[in-house]
Amino acid sequence: MTYDEVLEFFGTQVQIGNALGIKQSAISKAWRNKDGVFFVPDHYQYQLEIITAGKLRIDEHLRRPRNEVQQVALGGSERRQHS
Repeated sequence: MTYDEVLEFFGTQVQIGNALGIKQSAISKAWRNKDGVFFVPDHYQYQLEIITAGKLRIDEHLRRPRNEVQQVALGGSERRQHS
């Protein structure tokens, strides 16, 4: 998700901050890269996807491949059924 998408959804930095439980000043300062371009930090992307019921979606690079998720769910390696 882009900063512009989040801003369009919520309307203002204050409203974004209210939804996330953070101050507007944190967004104004910490959500900028060294070139002054706004971005949405990864950990807030997860929260925003949940808060917006999927209307805002996390960046694809943050999603785990399905087989990796299955391995994590199985304790790090595939379990084999014994017959």
